[in-house]
Amino acid sequence: MNSTESSLNVQNSEAVVSSKGNNAQKPKEHDERLRLAQARVREIQRRKLVELRESIERSEECRRKQEEDRRKRIEETKQRDEQRRANVEERKKKLMDEENERKQAILKKMAERTSKLEQIKLRKGSGFVIVKMRLKLMHFG
Repeated sequence: MNSTESSLNVQNSEAVVSSKGNNAQKPKEHDERLRLAQARVREIQRRKLVELRESIERSEECRRKQEEDRRKRIEETKQRDEQRRANVEERKKKLMDEENERKQAILKKMAERTSKLEQIKLRKGSGFVIVKMRLKLMHFG
């Protein structure tokens, strides 16, 4: 045995002797350390539980916001589609009205021509004038 080993043995034996002298305090210290350790564990568990609850609340809030945003986008899309449909219907109605006006104008013109031809036919009684007038009306009409 060298000197370092012997000094270690001496220190160990002193520690053993001193620990034997504190036998009455040992269970109290152990109980106190155990109680503190349990308190730390409970505090850690409480913090983790609080963090978990907060995390759940944040994720639920995020989910609610995403759902609200999704509903809002759907509603906006629906409104845009309805507006487009209304615009298409309005253009379609306008075109149909214009087409009806054009047809009415053509019918009116035809009725006027027919009326003029019949007046000429009654006044002149000549077939040549009627043909000439029809050609003239067709050419300018």
